[in-house]
Amino acid sequence: MLAKHGKVAVQVDCMPGKASEQKAGPFGSIPAMAVLATEDAAAGVDGQFHLAESNAIFRCLARLAQAKEKGCHSLYPDKDPAKQAHIDWAMDRFSFGLYNDCIKTIYVALGFIDAPKSPAALKDAGKVAVANLAQFGDVFLKETFIGGDKPSIADFKVAPFFAAYGHERMQKLCGIELPARIKQFNDDFAKAVEASAMLSDAEGASVLETLTAKAAARERVPTDMEEAMRDQMQAVAILKGSEEPIQELTPAQTDTTVLETESKPMGKGLLSCCS
Repeated sequence: MLAKHGKVAVQVDCMPGKASEQKAGPFGSIPAMAVLATEDAAAGVDGQFHLAESNAIFRCLARLAQAKEKGCHSLYPDKDPAKQAHIDWAMDRFSFGLYNDCIKTIYVALGFIDAPKSPAALKDAGKVAVANLAQFGDVFLKETFIGGDKPSIADFKVAPFFAAYGHERMQKLCGIELPARIKQFNDDFAKAVEASAMLSDAEGASVLETLTAKAAARERVPTDMEEAMRDQMQAVAILKGSEEPIQELTPAQTDTTVLETESKPMGKGLLSCCS
């Protein structure tokens, strides 16, 4: 989204486990990015270089945007070390704190990982997520955006996840009651960033479209991409210290809990699995 906003790079589409051979980098990391020699260059062909890991990508994009004629300096203010540190702090707080909540809630709702054995565990995870969202808003959203009156790279980092938390499926499945400050952020970001339309309209592959489709979906055969994505998400969940084993619901459980605890994989969204 930020790459499109700044017109300096594009996402490299990678299959989990195939990232290295698909020019995503030597560590097989997702997301991956190709910096473009020109605005209309073909991704993965005319890219000047490739990069992976979300925070590194965001900082790179900000510097590329600054280097352009009449570049945007609000993304990561190069002459304000204190503001840069604040932005870094927010990104690190999300990566090492709130992202774990996303694994236990959003990724379950998207079908990237299986639902916990007990539906109550999802509600508990939702309560923790809401508390952390409220605290994040109190600390980092004292102004319109984390970056101040204009969005910074930290705002772009959290925006897809905050938008997902605002979806009706998250309320039904995880009991998410989005804090008012986060709701306001979602509205402000949508108005300020034209490229944020990608969160709700990406030919069925956006995070919000995927959540909507997941809520309405019945069982179907998952694609290779979905199976691979689920495997990678399961590995991330284990590394992040999931509190209990994540198990797939049996058909009987699916029938009795309708769609609110459905855990079969659905289409890919726009969320990072390596934030």
